[in-house]
Parts: sequence; C-alpha cells; structure tokens
Amino acid sequence: MPKEIPTTETFEEIATTEQENGGERILREGVHPIVACIGSKKDFDDQLSEIKSRARNPDTKNVNYSDFAINNTKNGFKHAGFETYVISPIDSSNKWSTGFYDCTGIVAVGIDKETGKEISFMSHQDPKLFLKKHKDVFINDMLERLKDLNNRSEYQTIDITIFGGNFLFPGTEGIDENDKSLMENYLYSINLLSKIIKLELGFNPDIISGPKTVRNCDTAYFDNDNRRLYLVKPRIDIFSQPFEPDRINKIGKYWFEGNKKQQS
Repeated sequence: MPKEIPTTETFEEIATTEQENGGERILREGVHPIVACIGSKKDFDDQLSEIKSRARNPDTKNVNYSDFAINNTKNGFKHAGFETYVISPIDSSNKWSTGFYDCTGIVAVGIDKETGKEISFMSHQDPKLFLKKHKDVFINDMLERLKDLNNRSEYQTIDITIFGGNFLFPGTEGIDENDKSLMENYLYSINLLSKIIKLELGFNPDIISGPKTVRNCDTAYFDNDNRRLYLVKPRIDIFSQPFEPDRINKIGKYWFEGNKKQQS
C-alpha cells in the first residue's frame, strides 16, 4: 500500500517535502504516448462541436461522477456513491467526462494481449472525498483497475496521465485569505495518485496539464484508438503546463510564492 499522507500537514510542510524519483516509463517501438490537445473553448473553436458530437455517441462512455451510480456498478464502473469518484471499466470505447472543478482525472491506456486493440479507462475523483472519507476504498479500487490493465496489456504498451484539479489561491474567487485547503488538496491528490500508479505500474505518470486557478471546470474527451486526450479548460496560462509528479511540491511552492509577489 502507498504511504499514508497525513491530513494534518500545512501547505508549507507539503511544499517543502522532498519527493521520491519515479521509475521511467518505457514504451516499445511503434507505441506512442498519450497525446494531449489542450485549450480553451475559443482555442478549439470548430473542433469543439465535433468533440461534443463524439461525446454524445452512444458508444462513448460517459464517466459521470455526478450520476447516482446505481447502474454504473452493473456496467463495470467502480465508485463509492454519488459525487465521490468513478472509475470506468477497461475497454476499447472512447470516454469523456466533464465537471472537473476541484476534481482530478486519470486516463490510462494499453494494447490488449488478445485482440491487439487499444484499451483504456478514465477516472474522475473529488479530493474532498477520495483523500479522506473514501480514501481506503478508492486506493483499493484504483489498484485493482491498474492491475487489471497491467495484466491485460502487452509489455511496454501502457501509458497513463493525470489532469484536472484546482489551485485556488487564498483571498481569490471567494476563498478566505487564510484558506489554503484547495492548494493542499491538489498537492495531496497528485502525491497520492502518483504513489498508487507507481506501486502497480512501476513508473510515475505524466501530469499532462497543471491545475486551474479560476472557479470553473475542465472537460475531457479521450479518443481511445488514437491515444489522444482533448482537454477543454476555462483558460490557458502558466499553470496549464505539463510537469512530472516528483516536482509537484516544489512547483506548488513556486506557484504560491509567485502569486504572493503579484499580490504585493
């Protein structure tokens, strides 16, 4: 099991904690990594209607964590109830999810040993719940899903990435000037998810895009066969850049200090 992440640490304590280096992800020749197309609604422009049309296709799985999830279990989804977290089954369908406000998401993909087709899953998890009340069951469910993907996939064909999340600064967007909980939740999320992934797959995921700093949501659509993730964000800024998870604590401190200088 991954190390426990104390819920009593302050932002300053988290941000100064050294992270372990992750193993290197290796993809065999001819297998490409997940490619991300990241932009605002305005950036996608004409593509946005096509993405929405694909998302509405009945063959596309809606990874809807706001569903009451009664039928999701029967369809192979893992969850802990309404608006906690949801992990899709592993299959060759395209997948999409929206409403990534504070929530983070995962996309993982590999090549099926039996069919030779791309197979994947997507998750959508709320840090207020999967980090605390439902932490143990979430870890077990995610480890089971990762283990299943690992067992079903051909050697050196798996790639995985994390996206979404919020890093709202104290004193902005209705947040109390002393409230660092959203920043802390983002750091906790990336730390915990990375440890779970490394435990089963042996390497760290990529963070394909950093968090938002506005009170709005991301929408994600995953084109399974082409390993292409479309991530529609409320705006693109310096926080949208990708990074490696073993740098998250230092990056979080850099973001926080940079914002304080801008406010002074």
